[in-house]
Amino acid sequence: FFNATLTTTATSSQILFSFDETAYCGGEVVITATRGINRHITKMMIAHNGTTLSATEFATVTTSAEFADYDVLLTSGEARIYCTPDATTSTEFKVFATLIKA
Repeated sequence: FFNATLTTTATSSQILFSFDETAYCGGEVVITATRGINRHITKMMIAHNGTTLSATEFATVTTSAEFADYDVLLTSGEARIYCTPDATTSTEFKVFATLIKA
């Protein structure tokens, strides 16, 4: 299991979580975004073949609204998950990942 935390007020795309593409071929990621008392929780399944990284975001639940968009990219030997928050209000992102060894 892997964890990561990011707190930001930016609305630009940022690396939220990454892993070594040679060590892991994919996995399941749960992302919790907290803004004040509200939460946006989503689950992603990700997989790559060394060239292409694919993801499906599902099982999203919110207490008010979605706080960010998520995207994935395979670059420089890493599989990366990016988040783009929708507001400059401080948002804390917590990631819990279960990765599959290559």
